[in-house]
Amino acid sequence: MFLGAMALWVAADGRAADAARSYTLGDCLAIGKELAARTANARRDVLSARAGIREARAEALPHVDLKGDYTRLDEVPSFDLGEGPVEIGTENNYGVSAELSQVLYKGGQVQAALRAAKAYEQYARQGRREADAALERDIGVAFHSVLLAAAETTVENESVAQLRRLVGQSEVRFRQQTIPEFELLSARVRLANAFPRQIAASNRLETAREALRTVACLEDGVYTLAGTLERREEHWVLEQILAMAMTNRPELARMEAQVRLRREDIHSAEAAYKPTIRAFGNYRGANSSAYSPMQTEWDWRWTAGVTAEWALADGGRRAAVTLQKRLALENTLADRDDLRRVIALEARQAFLALTHAAEAIRVAGETVALAEKGLAIAAVRHEQGVSTYLEFTETNLALSTARLQMLQALYAHAVARLQVRHAAGLPVEEGKDRNEPVTQ
Repeated sequence: MFLGAMALWVAADGRAADAARSYTLGDCLAIGKELAARTANARRDVLSARAGIREARAEALPHVDLKGDYTRLDEVPSFDLGEGPVEIGTENNYGVSAELSQVLYKGGQVQAALRAAKAYEQYARQGRREADAALERDIGVAFHSVLLAAAETTVENESVAQLRRLVGQSEVRFRQQTIPEFELLSARVRLANAFPRQIAASNRLETAREALRTVACLEDGVYTLAGTLERREEHWVLEQILAMAMTNRPELARMEAQVRLRREDIHSAEAAYKPTIRAFGNYRGANSSAYSPMQTEWDWRWTAGVTAEWALADGGRRAAVTLQKRLALENTLADRDDLRRVIALEARQAFLALTHAAEAIRVAGETVALAEKGLAIAAVRHEQGVSTYLEFTETNLALSTARLQMLQALYAHAVARLQVRHAAGLPVEEGKDRNEPVTQ
């Protein structure tokens, strides 16, 4: 029983845990990815990036502007031909115009902006994948931390219960005058020394439960976990993990998107050396004073044309901007290479941790078996009165220590599995990726 964290336990407030809500690891992952702030922010980043694509595409589409104006003159201009003054225009002047404009050529800057927007959208999408992967790993570790703390609490409770029984036996034997008072006092001291370990284990359990509640965004109140600490065999090869990491990790895909962004920045900066050509058409109407002061009705006219702008000299500003963009690209390429090395190191460390944890489980299993056999022998010897209480408590402590070491090894193995899957760019839960190894 000590190998698994019990799925049901009594909550700190005394209520039975089987009346509380139970969560599996999948439940915690689903709730956390739905409610966690970092994943919500990542989703909003994707939506913002998609809006950026629309913004960049709009630069290449025709623009239509509608404008209206009103002018009131303090004094209407006039002239006198000898027959009295003649006003030129009116006191109140109105006008309205509609203008259509279209960029015909901008040195490739519009296309570069559109490609950059698409690269940023990919950057944001990979950022969301990265946030999801990190959250899955953190929830998985927190989930198994609760299982470990619950199992350790069970071991400490069993140890205290065993010591209580031995104290009771010692009290009976002392009253029967078959053991000295020193042995009874030793039994009581050993039991008292076990209480702090029991309290510490209970505290670690509550702390781990609150940590999981926070990272997985679980509801307030009592909850239980449906899961056990157990060894799950997966046939991993280091070269396989490294290859999958370089293919699947969202951090690398995000860095590649950033490289494309830097290159499009350079294209945009280089486009400033080329001319900008724009076509326009304008349709405007105004009251009589605008065109012919002798008319009383509005007059409508249109104009159309093409404009070209070309900055021939700017004091070296474009050259400086282009240089900055090229240097930024070189920095990003260096960061990408460094990230590859970091991810490879992470994969190797996770693989080694998984290998060492598997060996620790094997050794701890042998130790537990020996300690259980030793305790059984010590119990019989103590009941027959051929051994002291000290001998029994030493074997009981050895068994508790061996069981705790086994739990630590199982926890280390579970966490290492999570780290390996994270390093390889796989989801925490098995069966969601066709490239993952088969779980035995």
